[in-house]
Amino acid sequence: MKKVIVKYEDFTAIVESDTDVSVASQTLIFKGKILQSVNTLEASGVCDGLNIMLIGRKHSAEQEIQMKEIEKVEKHTDVLENWLLEQEKKVDGIEKGCKSMLKQEALELLKRAPDATYQFQRIYVKLDALETETEHQYVRLHQ
Repeated sequence: MKKVIVKYEDFTAIVESDTDVSVASQTLIFKGKILQSVNTLEASGVCDGLNIMLIGRKHSAEQEIQMKEIEKVEKHTDVLENWLLEQEKKVDGIEKGCKSMLKQEALELLKRAPDATYQFQRIYVKLDALETETEHQYVRLHQ
């Protein structure tokens, strides 16, 4: 038997055009198993001349229009979902970049901290050495 290499989506579109059963209403069964859209027909073992069972139902013209609108909304939703995932990746990248920048700034501050501490101690010693007159008594500031 001759092998047929057809994508599942292409095959369901052909079935829809031949039977007027919308893709959303189709369930295709081959050798007792439901065919999945992730496989080609060849990967599922389908060859020329073998039978595939279609389970589905035709809808009225109005229902068909509604089904097509639902399919459009689903496709649009998928596009939006992919866009949101891309945006989430960008935000994650920005967040990682900001964290990296903040870590660098923190390291710089830590490097300068000993110098600032030394300066503070010098000022404190000077202030401590100052005496002020309060009720005729000399008091040191740190008491």
